[in-house]
Amino acid sequence: DAALAPPRPNADGGVALDEVPARIVAVKAFAGVVTDGEVRRQRDALEAAIEADGGTAPVEAGAFSVLQYNAPYAIPWRRRNELAIVVSEVVAEEEAASAGEAAAGDAEAAPAGEAAGEREGREGVSSWYDTGVRL
Repeated sequence: DAALAPPRPNADGGVALDEVPARIVAVKAFAGVVTDGEVRRQRDALEAAIEADGGTAPVEAGAFSVLQYNAPYAIPWRRRNELAIVVSEVVAEEEAASAGEAAAGDAEAAPAGEAAGEREGREGVSSWYDTGVRL
């Protein structure tokens, strides 16, 4: 499988392969030409959706990636672009208290994946960039 054993770049090509840890990324897809104004609009919309969801929060405030998939000559309405923000799950106070009680032996905590599963199928914010998890 090429993903498990990618070809090595030429030593003089200026290309390096780096391994990055798994992460959760919220992604908003959009069509058209990527301009500073469009990136700002899409970032604002994605940040609002992340905040409204409440189950995740950006790992680094203001950090984002713009992903562009088409050739420069592709017509604008056929272009696929995405804006991605690395996020982490937010533990609610009730869940933290519940986990504390479970650790003390007073109650059983919910499975670790349950919080993410409860958000499964919500519209708006989606993440497939690294994990395939829908928020």
